[in-house]
Amino acid sequence: MKLFESVVVVCDQPQLDIALAIRGMLEAYGLRGHLVRCAQKRNVFEVMSGSIPDADYVVMCPGPFMLEGDDLEVALSVVDDASGQWQRVLVSFRPDDVTRSIRLAGRTIISLGCRTGREPIANAMLEAGCRAFIAPAGYVDADACALFTVGFFYHLMREVRDPASPCTDGEAVRLAAGFDATCRDGTGSFQYLTRAY
Repeated sequence: MKLFESVVVVCDQPQLDIALAIRGMLEAYGLRGHLVRCAQKRNVFEVMSGSIPDADYVVMCPGPFMLEGDDLEVALSVVDDASGQWQRVLVSFRPDDVTRSIRLAGRTIISLGCRTGREPIANAMLEAGCRAFIAPAGYVDADACALFTVGFFYHLMREVRDPASPCTDGEAVRLAAGFDATCRDGTGSFQYLTRAY
């Protein structure tokens, strides 16, 4: 990864603080951090349809992904005025919806939501055309999510510090996941998934 490359950081209102912290660290590394805050329902569909700044990496902060019972969903907490009055709503996508609706082809998605690295969501994101999907298979806390993300991009930026020693996405995931791999809700749950070609 090179200086001034773009990274998109997506969040809903409840996760704005962590998204700002991540963007701040990305910019400290010399990257261009684009914050996309989903406040209204329509913002969610804009993001999922790919109407975001051009970037190879899209970070989905903890709010966008959640577990609903035993079924995994992609969900953002936003407002909508469908009934003529603004109300808080969850806009969610199940794996089948992801395959049909998400247009983020060619991008690497980094999901910080608990258990989103499990097969239903991960496979749906890859089938939707994402280049790679990085996510935790288990539960993670917000601190571990932030730590993993800044560590991942720190390792990707290694070639700026040492041009003879570039770092692949998979290696950056392994190194960032190892930061506190022994902590139950820590970074060790993150994994790197790609499509079979």
